[in-house]
Amino acid sequence: MFTKQKAYLGISGNFHAEKAPWSSARHPLPIPPTPYAANVAERIAACNPDMRLVYVVRNPLERYISHFLQRTKAGLETRSFDETFENLENEPCAWQGRYYYQLSQYMQFFPKDQLLVISFDEIKSDTQSVIQKLYRFLDVPEIKPETSSEKVHNASGKVYRKNAFGLAVLGFYRRYVEQKNLPFRFKKLFKDIANWGGKPVEKPRLTTDQKKLLIDFYRDDNRQLEEEFGVRTSQWFGGEHD
Repeated sequence: MFTKQKAYLGISGNFHAEKAPWSSARHPLPIPPTPYAANVAERIAACNPDMRLVYVVRNPLERYISHFLQRTKAGLETRSFDETFENLENEPCAWQGRYYYQLSQYMQFFPKDQLLVISFDEIKSDTQSVIQKLYRFLDVPEIKPETSSEKVHNASGKVYRKNAFGLAVLGFYRRYVEQKNLPFRFKKLFKDIANWGGKPVEKPRLTTDQKKLLIDFYRDDNRQLEEEFGVRTSQWFGGEHD
């Protein structure tokens, strides 16, 4: 997509470092903490207005839990899981699952026929059909693999809540190492060191009240996603979103 590193960095920037203040935010933010850097869609369109974009969505309740764990693992989240529900309108974990809102930013710069939205449920249940759909959308020759695997890989590894030392290590890593062209093992070493002295975090489970809050938060966005792109969002919540 990008022929020069500067072009890539111009879009991504030091994203995690910029978003770090959210990790301890307890007061309303002046703007919604949307899960992307500013003006990305516009800048991608400026780079290549004919680009075709593939967007994969998943159950936003699962996405909420996953993003909380990823932020904790990255040292960007210091709150407990329950604390993240204090203000969903200003919660980074929650905005990750408002897919139609995110797509609407791209529809300002790309025609709808250049956007393909695929549900993770589709990938799991009918992988080959999704692959054929991608070939047609991208207008590329079909390649039939000699062997196929239906196994889904989505391993996240152990998650540790970092102590002050670990947070400092990750801060150094993001500022001076992350965007450098360095060996993977060298980069991974920083993340391993950041876990020293940290506390293991178990995968949280949504309470009934938390689930209801999220269903209400995603209701309108899910409806628009299903109407506009045909994603079967009704199966995500077992019919509870109506």
